[in-house]
Amino acid sequence: MDDDRKSTSRSLKVSDYSATELNEFTRRFASAAAHYRRWMRRWWIGWVVIFVVVLPIGLFAFSAHPEYGMLPLFAAILVQAVSVLWYPKPMCPACDEKLELNFGSYCPQCGQLGFDPSIPSCPTCGKLDRLKSGRCYKIHYCSSCGIPVDVKGF
Repeated sequence: MDDDRKSTSRSLKVSDYSATELNEFTRRFASAAAHYRRWMRRWWIGWVVIFVVVLPIGLFAFSAHPEYGMLPLFAAILVQAVSVLWYPKPMCPACDEKLELNFGSYCPQCGQLGFDPSIPSCPTCGKLDRLKSGRCYKIHYCSSCGIPVDVKGF
């Protein structure tokens, strides 16, 4: 992409890019998507370890030494809570907008224009369904500019 288009990339939409450029954006984003998946997998494994390993050890230690038996559990939960500070925040390779919790005119699941963030599902695909407690869909497209970012979704 030349320098003129790079400086105005925030205002460009999916239709302004060639197929080669779109493929390049997807290729460039692949490592960020892989990093996000690894981080989430490790985060969930951390919670499983806390409840399957650390909690029983803490309860056993608590029964023997009530004054400090639950310290391993509190320490493990603290580590998990602090790890959220290093939570990866995927950004669109074209417009540099955050891909999570940022809703524009494009559906993040099907990529169709006409998405209205005020309604809980996409009028085109009907797949997108947001809950107040978090995201329960996979992101395939940037909601701001509509470019495809990840085939698998993250």
